[in-house]
Amino acid sequence: MRFLAISVLLLSCGSAEAGLKEMEAELLKCWSVGSLSVAALTTSVTIDFAVIRNVEIDRDSISLVRYSNGSSAAGKQAFQVARRAIIRCGAKGVSHQDWVLGVKFFEATFDIGEGVKVVAHRHGPSDD
Repeated sequence: MRFLAISVLLLSCGSAEAGLKEMEAELLKCWSVGSLSVAALTTSVTIDFAVIRNVEIDRDSISLVRYSNGSSAAGKQAFQVARRAIIRCGAKGVSHQDWVLGVKFFEATFDIGEGVKVVAHRHGPSDD
């Protein structure tokens, strides 16, 4: 019985990791950096957002957590482009079951050198 519980835990962790990787790949496809200034291209932004009803991006939840390697103006511009990527990816609904079932809150970092990295949170930013 102990082996089964450990196997289920490992499988669920593996599928969560695969779901986050899929989410990163989808966001990367939607992230269009062509309109960014040179300064904004080198600015990394981290954004919080939520998924509601297991399929929809909650547009009102999208917020800038932090930016680095750029000015305030570059951070704002990079945030707007990353925000549009999140909205664009979620426009027809999110394949949430394929991402991470049961997780409603995400933090995504958009960085031109690193790509998109996503972390899942069980609780929203104000719940921590």
